[in-house]
Amino acid sequence: MDVFLSQPTAHCHAPQPDRVPAIQLKIEIKARAITTDESTSSIIHSALRTYPLSAAGELPKNEALMLMIRRQRTVETVDADGRLPEKLRKTYRDEDFILHEDKNLIIFTTKTNLSILKQNKHWFADGTFKVCPDDYYQLFTLHAMMTNAIIPLVYGLLIGKSAEDYNLFFEKVLVQDDFQPESIMTDFETGTIKSVREMLPNILHKAIWRQVQEKGLVTKYREDEYFRLNVKKLIALAFVPVDEVTNGFDLIANQFDDDADDLLDYFEKTWIGEPKRRGTGRKKPQFNHNLWNIHDRVIATVPRSNNSVEGWHNAFASRVAMSHPDIVKLAEKIRREQSKFEINMNNINNKEEKGNLQINVVVVVPIIEDKNDDLLKYHNGIYWRLLFLNLVILWAYQSLISAQNYYIKFFKNDHLDFWGTVSAGSAMFFLHIIQLYFGVYKYGFTKRVIPGFIGYIIIAILVMAFKNKIILIIAFASVGGISTITESPVYGIAGLFTTGAFSQAVQVGSGMAGVLNVSANTIIRLIVLLVHSHIDQDQLSFYIFMSVLIILCLIAIYVYYRLIHIPPVNSRINQQMASFKKEKLGDIIQLDLIENQLSFWELIKILKTHLFVQFYVLFITLLLWPGIPCGATNNGWFNNVGKLWWCSPFIIGSYNLGDLIGRIVAIKVHKHFSSNICLIGSILRTLFIVIIFYRHHINNIFLLLLIIFMGITNGLLATVTFMVRPQTIVGVNNCERAAYLMTAALYFGIAAGSIVAATLSLTHIV
Repeated sequence: MDVFLSQPTAHCHAPQPDRVPAIQLKIEIKARAITTDESTSSIIHSALRTYPLSAAGELPKNEALMLMIRRQRTVETVDADGRLPEKLRKTYRDEDFILHEDKNLIIFTTKTNLSILKQNKHWFADGTFKVCPDDYYQLFTLHAMMTNAIIPLVYGLLIGKSAEDYNLFFEKVLVQDDFQPESIMTDFETGTIKSVREMLPNILHKAIWRQVQEKGLVTKYREDEYFRLNVKKLIALAFVPVDEVTNGFDLIANQFDDDADDLLDYFEKTWIGEPKRRGTGRKKPQFNHNLWNIHDRVIATVPRSNNSVEGWHNAFASRVAMSHPDIVKLAEKIRREQSKFEINMNNINNKEEKGNLQINVVVVVPIIEDKNDDLLKYHNGIYWRLLFLNLVILWAYQSLISAQNYYIKFFKNDHLDFWGTVSAGSAMFFLHIIQLYFGVYKYGFTKRVIPGFIGYIIIAILVMAFKNKIILIIAFASVGGISTITESPVYGIAGLFTTGAFSQAVQVGSGMAGVLNVSANTIIRLIVLLVHSHIDQDQLSFYIFMSVLIILCLIAIYVYYRLIHIPPVNSRINQQMASFKKEKLGDIIQLDLIENQLSFWELIKILKTHLFVQFYVLFITLLLWPGIPCGATNNGWFNNVGKLWWCSPFIIGSYNLGDLIGRIVAIKVHKHFSSNICLIGSILRTLFIVIIFYRHHINNIFLLLLIIFMGITNGLLATVTFMVRPQTIVGVNNCERAAYLMTAALYFGIAAGSIVAATLSLTHIV
């Protein structure tokens, strides 16, 4: 055999460093093709974003990159019997992942998951429909509580929502081991509850769904979100301390309309006790409070609502990013979800104590408060403090608007009736967005609010000390910016509570600020007018008016200090700050923050109607007020009063009065307003633009009445939109973030409307 040997040869070509970026590009594209569902073009565009221009010659053709992505994404399909491919029957860590699979039911879980489920005595169940393949009705999941986290452990694809469907699911799960949960928290779904009661016969269920059916209120429950929330509040009385049950019922009962009288009569007679006909007190109910109240049993360790599970479902649907995917795609998403939670489960040291407590099915309720809240005791104190604080915050803004007589006299032809709102509104919006983008909104409640009031004091002193147009414009912008820093925590504190009353307080305070402010300015001017002083009367009244702002800010600092030390408020602020701190540190164990708290983009998609209404209502208002009507007076008795009085108090005051009326009315009627009604109402307000084109042809009194009506619709729709938002739509975990988004929409409307109005004025279109 001939053997040819040769010595190693030296490299005969130069190094090619430009090929390195091309190789790295291919590696990145392959990895993203395997691990994401991004479109082919999206992957390529994203990868090319940072590709060095110097290596462009080594870049593969676009067709080659697309082919490479398609090759990485081998299409998995079910087999001839409809079974999932072998790859999806295992977790990423090669553990069996299919517990049961047939045409009626598929259950994804592992032995490890079931072991954790057995060790944990508190289960949570919920279903979602959007992410289900067409052949199935819902994705139903079981979660367990581990330390401070709610972990998804069993995923079931069910073909329906009947008791039989749930029976089959629980039967396949429970047969695996000797499960003995102490509580199962589920939503108001009769099929689920009936099935759990059949499979676990010791469960005590206290729902009133049957009465809702018998009273003919099913349609109302499904379509009226306010009624649905109030029904859940009734059920939530199971969590209220026993000695507060009756007071709690009285508060809730007042929120129902007449349609629910029969339901309330049943609930009162059966669970609360009817009022005695003579004397005070109540008769004994059919079931004593101690028999059905479970406050003491669950308050120590068990979460009081299903919002964490609902939040997970919302977040998971967002990650699936499509409606009704095919079974293979959904199975892969569930597989990835399992892989992520395996890491979290491995890091949680489960120390749940074992016991033999009576099992309870708890219907999810969104109003449960902390065990040391004693919220009923502090309710009024919180309400009036929030109202006063927002009144003072808006007072600072309104003070600069109401002083039109001062501007007209000393800053003629400077259009401060336009540019004041432009500078203030723009500063509000952009600073609020900056806070959200950088996460500043999360930190320092006390560090932001009190300096804000101090800032108002400084601004008041400056505008009194310097009679300068530039300083006044800067003052408008500064007040707008400070209002953002100061007002958003007030909305945030109100948003920490699931009751809508505190959001109402903030809204009413906003409306009262305008009326009281312009009234105070008018009274001060009239008093100064009666005093024959050698000092300029308009300037003196302006100084007194700004001094009132300084006094109110000093009082507000004290009121705020007292507010944040009220126990329920203090506990929530501390919890929220601790939550944000953990989120900042990347604490993956706190799933209620990371997984169950929706991103701002997810909240925007959910609240898009509410956000648009909030924006558009304020946009139309600031487009038309105060600048355009301030210059719209006709010949008549108003001219005898003079321009110094026409804009303020007449134009400013008329709108502010209407706005306050609208906000007060909203408290009484908001339960009759759905999101779509608010949307239609906001669009109809576009008709107010007639003021722009016909303002010189409208009788002055009619113009003022029109402005009052514009204020009423503004206050009504703005308040209702706030009151029907977070707690009934996004869950308690997202209330505060939703409040910040709603505030951003409000500021955007103010900024956009005032800018358009100023532009129309400068171009002499109006």
